[in-house]
Amino acid sequence: MNQNSPRVSSRALNPLSHHDDPSKTFCDKTQAKATTATQLFRDHEMLTILQKKIVPVYMERRIRKGLDVWSAGCSSGEEAYSLAILGLEELAKHKEPARLTVFATDISEEQLSKGKRGQYLYSTAGAGNVNRYMTQLKKYATVEGNVIQMQAKVRSHIKFGKFDLRCKPRKHTFDYIVCNHVFQYYDDDAQTHFARNFIQVLNPGGLIFIEGLTSRAQMNAGLVKEPGFRNVYRPEGQETK
Repeated sequence: MNQNSPRVSSRALNPLSHHDDPSKTFCDKTQAKATTATQLFRDHEMLTILQKKIVPVYMERRIRKGLDVWSAGCSSGEEAYSLAILGLEELAKHKEPARLTVFATDISEEQLSKGKRGQYLYSTAGAGNVNRYMTQLKKYATVEGNVIQMQAKVRSHIKFGKFDLRCKPRKHTFDYIVCNHVFQYYDDDAQTHFARNFIQVLNPGGLIFIEGLTSRAQMNAGLVKEPGFRNVYRPEGQETK
C-alpha cells in the first residue's frame, strides 16, 4: 500500500464550494476552528437516525436518484465511514438499493488525507463502539491486529473535500446533515449562521444532527428538535416522519 499522503484538492467537493461567498464578512470576523475529536461508530443516536428515519423515508419516496449525506467537520473521516457502512447495510435490505454518497468535509487538509487513506488504529478508533458494530465493519474493512483498513467498496461511497463551515454552501442538497464536535467551539451567532446554511441545503423531509447547538441558536435558526432525540433537528414547520 502506498504510504504517501494523497493530495486532497480544494475542489474535490465542488457541489459545496462557493468561491463568490456572500458570507465573506462573517468569515473575516469569525475564526475557523478545527477539531480532531472523532471515532468510529461514536454516536449511536446519529447512526440510529440514519437507519430508522433517513433511509426508510428516502426509500418510501425515491424522488431523487440517490441518498446524499453530509458529514460536516469530518476530521479524519471515522464518522463518514460509520455513516457509509451503516447506510449501505440499511439500503441493502431493500430489493432495489439506492445509491449512497457521503460528502465528508473539513478545513484541515491533513485530516482529510487521513480520511482518504481510510486506515485507523483499533486502539484509538473507539474499541467499545467498534466491537458493537464489528460484524458490519468486517464487511467493508480489513481488521488485522491493531489496524483497520477501509476497503474500496466503502471508500467509493465517500467524497472527501475541503470546505470551511463559515462559508455558504452551493446548491447541492442533502437528506441528512451531521455536524459533530464542532458547534461547541463557537458562540450563538456563529452557530446560528452555520445552522441556517445547513437548512438551505437540506432536502424536504431531511434531518440535521448537531451536537452542542445552544437553545438560543436553535431558536434563531428556526430549528425544532425531532421528538425523542437529543441532538436531531428539522426546520420549523417541516413535518416529522
